[in-house]
Amino acid sequence: MIQQNDSVTLSFLRNSEPFSALSHDALTHLLPLLESVAAPTGAAIIRQGDVGEKLFLVLSGKLQVVDERSDRPSIILTQKLPGQAVGEISLLTREPRTASVYALADTQLLTLSDEALTRLGERAPASRDEIINALTLRAQKTRMQHIIRLVTLFEGLTEEVMQDLEHELELISAPGGSIVVRQGDPSDALYLVIGGRLSIIRQDESQPDKHLMDISRGQTVGEIGLITGEERTATIIATRDTLLAKLSSDGFERLLEKHPRLIMERIVGPIIQRLQSQLAGESRRDGIVSAIAIVAIDESVPTATFAMLLADSLADLGSTMHLNSARCDQLLQSEGMAQIIEADPRNAGFVLWLSERESQHQYVVYEADPDLTPWTQRCVRQADQILILAWADSSAPVLSDIEKRLLEDEPIQNVPQKLILLQDSGALLPRGTKDWLASRNVVAHYHVRLEKAGDLARLARLLVGRGVGLVLSGGGARGFSHIGVVKAIMEADLPFDVIAGVSAGSIMGGLFAMGLEGDAVLQKTLAARNPLDYTFPVHSLTSGFNWTKSMRYLFGDVVIEDLWFRYFCLSANLTTAEIVIHEDGSLVHGVRASTAIPGYLPPVYHGGDVLVDGGLFNNFPVDVMKALPEVSIVIAVDVGASRSMQFDHPFDYHISGWRTLWQRINPFSEALELPSIADILMQSISITNLQSAKEALKLVDFYIAPPVQSYSLTDFDKIEEIAGVGYDYMRELITEMRQAGTLAPLDQLQKLQESD
Repeated sequence: MIQQNDSVTLSFLRNSEPFSALSHDALTHLLPLLESVAAPTGAAIIRQGDVGEKLFLVLSGKLQVVDERSDRPSIILTQKLPGQAVGEISLLTREPRTASVYALADTQLLTLSDEALTRLGERAPASRDEIINALTLRAQKTRMQHIIRLVTLFEGLTEEVMQDLEHELELISAPGGSIVVRQGDPSDALYLVIGGRLSIIRQDESQPDKHLMDISRGQTVGEIGLITGEERTATIIATRDTLLAKLSSDGFERLLEKHPRLIMERIVGPIIQRLQSQLAGESRRDGIVSAIAIVAIDESVPTATFAMLLADSLADLGSTMHLNSARCDQLLQSEGMAQIIEADPRNAGFVLWLSERESQHQYVVYEADPDLTPWTQRCVRQADQILILAWADSSAPVLSDIEKRLLEDEPIQNVPQKLILLQDSGALLPRGTKDWLASRNVVAHYHVRLEKAGDLARLARLLVGRGVGLVLSGGGARGFSHIGVVKAIMEADLPFDVIAGVSAGSIMGGLFAMGLEGDAVLQKTLAARNPLDYTFPVHSLTSGFNWTKSMRYLFGDVVIEDLWFRYFCLSANLTTAEIVIHEDGSLVHGVRASTAIPGYLPPVYHGGDVLVDGGLFNNFPVDVMKALPEVSIVIAVDVGASRSMQFDHPFDYHISGWRTLWQRINPFSEALELPSIADILMQSISITNLQSAKEALKLVDFYIAPPVQSYSLTDFDKIEEIAGVGYDYMRELITEMRQAGTLAPLDQLQKLQESD
């Protein structure tokens, strides 16, 4: 053990990298805690994955730090020379080592253990806190060193350039809700996220702020400004407590002057390519959600059970950790650690420990306390999104006390909030969702039955952007094949999480979104049949009375917010010549508008506008589905592929309806097969956007086109037959695709489907 009167060692510590800023008292208290260790050339000082309890400070010799992950070749991260330390992160967090360390020469080391720091805290807490703060700063710099070597933008730089880059980078802590860059500011720096998350917001005085993208750990923002020098085109906000590395324009100029060729080739070139991509209309991928906070509105909500079940479902998608206050105390072997406040000297080390949890797991679930404790506040500050958890049958859908005190703070408004309504396992359909949404600023809501594994699996996929979208096209009576196709999909345990439909697809999609299965949808559709009530064709061929009666039988007073699945359908606004997306309000109203074939059914009145069949503009809304951030895979069922309107009997430029009628009722006359007005109107809808349908195919992951072209668009009396064609086709297709391995992306999610 080093002696306290060793003036040479004391001088060495005063000039060492981690301890240079310590006061004389802190250095004096540190000196007797250090132990001397010798390491011969080639010796392994640290093994990646081992539990770390010591820091190593190089007295003489040289060390090399290597990332030795099993899934890729080893990466030399850095070298450690006299006066430099390694292992400070594990000392502070008691975490497994994130890299291996080897002696490149005979090396003399000083070691500091966590046990020694604990003893120091008992007799000199101020010195202990000062040492911990110094080590935390050094640990943050070490984390920065690791991350910059994994950033795509810095690939190919030599170790000399990397060290110069490290020297130019400035560490900045940005509290959650703080503004890092304002729109209109000069572009004078690049920012690299070491831990946490940034949101990029485009501000416009004439309209609400627009969220462009998120930037998460290991990603950069502002690099294009280093090249163009233009003003910032957006505001950058820290949506949670975030650690950044800043490269100023002056620092970049110094790097460029010292290493012109490498900087131009490895940094400037890729930045210019990214600028060209943005000018071409391409966008960068949003950061991935990794930290989810769960906040219950009151103590009656089973937060712990829900958090555990959600973490289990997320674990099927990636490495997941579930943290609550008790679990943190247990892992850190320090009672009350989770409840420390920001002013506590141990806070920096605790934040670093949480950051390490997120770096080692794809998803972290933060379970907040029932009350507004320091841990609850920390959960919200750490979160990429906040789940507000409530029993749906609660008598008070208004804002709870904890929501008012916690979630209405301005910084938290930048974190997406989502409402989770827990439903009774026997509930046929949720009710009253609109009352819950009225007083909350949430971006989405989900209905969950804790006893239903499928509900939790669906929620997990949607929360982290791994959802499966099901798109059902329009196609008149051919749309009955959707029943069979979706039935086969469900029987094969293939997941889908969001449902979209147009025209006939809006009807079938709405029934499946209500939670009905294939046979139930078929029986309900059969029971809803009503004859078409043709009328004098002033407004349309039919009055629409019987059609609307059928829709009301199918959907009653159901509102879209109360559906088990997220659902939307499309109609066409003839007043404004725009697509209307129905994702809330009356389901009957949305479906009735989506199915209002111009000339065949009367249009729908909607706030002064006139709505008709959505197929007029977009009969295959794959683009709308693919744009949802929750969705990564799209299954699209196309029953609108046009059958050629070909007839054996030629006809002239004019056709007499009276003559055709006479031929049909006269038993001695040959009835000629000629296009009816209904066929012409419905066929016109189906071919209106063939080109857009071709473009949509580029976005589809699984394209399904059941062979129903032989059926007329008006064969409404062949429900069972057409549904059977879709079922048989889809079952055979699933078998073929499984054998070929092309269903792998869905089969990987298969185990997450409901099995009860």
